[in-house]
Amino acid sequence: MSEEKREKVYFHFLNDELQDDWNKYVINSSSASFIHHTAWKEIVENIYGHKPYYLMAFVDKKVAGVLPLFLISIPLLGKVLASGVFGSYGGICADNIDVVQSLMKEGENLANSLEVKYIEIKNFNNFNLQNEKWGKYLNYYTLIIKLNKDPEVVWNNITKKARQNIRKALNSNVTVISGNEYIDDFYNLMAYNMKLLGTPVHSKKFYEAILKKFKGDAELFIAKLSEKTISVALTIKFGNYIFGYANAAHPDYLVYKPNFLIYWEIIKSVANSNIEFFDLGRSLHNSGTFIFKQNFGAYPVPLYYDYYLNKIEAIPAINQENKKLKLATNIWSHLPLSVTKMVGPHLIKYIA
Repeated sequence: MSEEKREKVYFHFLNDELQDDWNKYVINSSSASFIHHTAWKEIVENIYGHKPYYLMAFVDKKVAGVLPLFLISIPLLGKVLASGVFGSYGGICADNIDVVQSLMKEGENLANSLEVKYIEIKNFNNFNLQNEKWGKYLNYYTLIIKLNKDPEVVWNNITKKARQNIRKALNSNVTVISGNEYIDDFYNLMAYNMKLLGTPVHSKKFYEAILKKFKGDAELFIAKLSEKTISVALTIKFGNYIFGYANAAHPDYLVYKPNFLIYWEIIKSVANSNIEFFDLGRSLHNSGTFIFKQNFGAYPVPLYYDYYLNKIEAIPAINQENKKLKLATNIWSHLPLSVTKMVGPHLIKYIA
């Protein structure tokens, strides 16, 4: 669009009166996820206290784009603005590149006025920014399964290994149940698994808030062997997608392949519905989880994490490849479970 024809973009911060307009816009956006819904804003704000700065762009009095940001004040490190908080992606949704650029410029202005060190925007799209003040991190992918109303079509698209492992779980008498009343089963295994991985766990209240705010769309799946919970998953439906938001499997029971069966049961659960895609979530390229997800015929979609370097000179090294973080995870994995359950939520609030 030429400079002469460029339409005027003006901005508002999200308020109660604009909430319906915001949600209607993101539900129809191909680059949005449940992270964009205002229910997520309420969860993050209420559970962790981060202040939202949700930018709405308007052209001719119509919503033309959104950018959901949170102000996060990190002890000893300073303030940052972040989008997609606690999710794989949740960045800019916009009608065109002019609106994208306008939102990013408005984000810069906000960063300057709040004196933050940087902005992190977890974008689903690559906007090819030509600006030395912006950097890009490219190592993450989300993996997506194309679903079908007939589960047999999906079954034929998954690998032979996945089919064998699903059969093994069934032959081992692993069963999968679903229902949000199993929150204790879910959280106890989630906390245990996160400890072993050396990662702080969210509070139980965080997951309870998800089930409440996304009532009817959020669901727990629990794999059991006899009475033992051996694998769990939390899914959230949004638009024509179902998202695998959180999952865990007990390492002592991986031989029974419960994680394969639980994904298959999720796929079957949305057959004959409007759900067309299963987003399995973020993985580093060619990591163990990346390869596992490909067993289900999932195709990798690159994620574009854009950083506005306001008061720093390089993208912060806060990803899984950071050697200092690897040391911290090793120490965390050896702490008692009771300690990680208590302290974890106070740490993960800053790992957005």
